[in-house]
Amino acid sequence: CELCSAEYVRDFEMSTVGFKRTKRRCSKRDCEGHLRDQVLDWEDALPKQELQSAERNCREAGLSLCLGTSLLITPSCELPVKTVKAGGAMAIVNLQKTNKDKRAKLVIHARVDEVMAAVMEALNTTVPRYLRTDFLHIDHAPGTSTSRGIGFTLVLCSVHGKTCAVPWIESVEISFPEDASLKSASATKLPMQVRMLHSSRVQGVVVAAPGSGRFVLWTCPTGQSDEGGPDPQHVRDAESARSSGEGDVKSD
Repeated sequence: CELCSAEYVRDFEMSTVGFKRTKRRCSKRDCEGHLRDQVLDWEDALPKQELQSAERNCREAGLSLCLGTSLLITPSCELPVKTVKAGGAMAIVNLQKTNKDKRAKLVIHARVDEVMAAVMEALNTTVPRYLRTDFLHIDHAPGTSTSRGIGFTLVLCSVHGKTCAVPWIESVEISFPEDASLKSASATKLPMQVRMLHSSRVQGVVVAAPGSGRFVLWTCPTGQSDEGGPDPQHVRDAESARSSGEGDVKSD
């Protein structure tokens, strides 16, 4: 965030690189500053403040761990060397050889996850399960009442933006069990937008999540707002949690 420096870790790729604005805003109360990506392009320099902090920490460290890196990009590749020059040691875990292998105290050519799992086991330390919490935005806008029924628009999307992926959802289905004349609507990806007239009520939005079965996220009785449509106060954010151990994590 440009204003409060808050960071938001995403599980989808940024659409921008080079510290550009992502078209999203900070969700902290009384902030709403513009968010910028933290993805470096090839020609981008490392942020000065972060680089100076990294150099200082490497000189003070007794051991630098280089995990899953080719150690080719400068100035980052020279950071662990500062530990060695200051009297410390460097350990490298990478599938391929690197040009810093000769300066390392230990070199392991293996997968980082497997090596670190073995290290944690040797230290008798349990690696906590990564549990991620995310939110699905459900926007329900009432329309005009007619003799045919009540108009409404329903939009489902990620709270991070309408174009952002929601990998923890496999499918979405909207049904109207009390009105046989209305067909159900379904989608396998978001955003999803439905415009309909109905005279009874929406039972709910049913979401199928990987390994979690099916569950109803939202219900909204009709005819309770001043406009004659569904009450907007029934709109709810649905919360879901999933565990993840694979994939790149991007942030802005």
